[in-house]
Amino acid sequence: MKQLLEKCSKNMTADGLKPKKTLFMQFFAGHGMTLNGEQVLLGNEYDERTEWYKFLRVEQSVRTAANFNAHVYFFTVFACCREKFLPKNNENRDEAQHRGISKEYMEQNKTSTTKALKDKRDAEAATAGGQDDEVEEEVTKLPEARGANITGVASTKTVNFCFVFGCSPGAGVLAKTQLISDLCDHLRENSKKCCVPQVFDTIESQDAGFETITSNMGQSL
Repeated sequence: MKQLLEKCSKNMTADGLKPKKTLFMQFFAGHGMTLNGEQVLLGNEYDERTEWYKFLRVEQSVRTAANFNAHVYFFTVFACCREKFLPKNNENRDEAQHRGISKEYMEQNKTSTTKALKDKRDAEAATAGGQDDEVEEEVTKLPEARGANITGVASTKTVNFCFVFGCSPGAGVLAKTQLISDLCDHLRENSKKCCVPQVFDTIESQDAGFETITSNMGQSL
């Protein structure tokens, strides 16, 4: 995505003063969950910190990209489940078995990943000569906000994104869903006069319950 965005930023208007407006379409499909209220995909790799699969923070990456690319409109579709991740919850392990993943595979993947991480740390320590240099970190004080555990406050600049989910939070999407097919058919039917995100107000699906999230600071497309 980084390379494509760099290419978009170099595509200038005729006067050469600013980048042209660009539509950036993304489709994510696979096993998914929600982590801290955001959509993540599950990578086929064990994470020893969470004792679960590695999380691919796709929604977070799109939000960050939109924050720094006001000339790009991000249209992102998530064809994946939105089950809430509960740390060290046995239900998650039962869900893994339900998806055809054996406990033996989970344990084997856990062992090999943990060993690889240990070897990497040992190699880094050897390269540094065993010296533990103290590094002073700059502490940034966050502004007061109406909530706990925040990492920042809402942006007040133009942020263009539209997220389309195939289900509500806590629900799932069928493995052989017609979500993408229904979405494409809907866009074709409205291709002559189509405005995003308003075009999704009337969308219907054979097996999915569409939900749309857009930025209030975004521009209609």
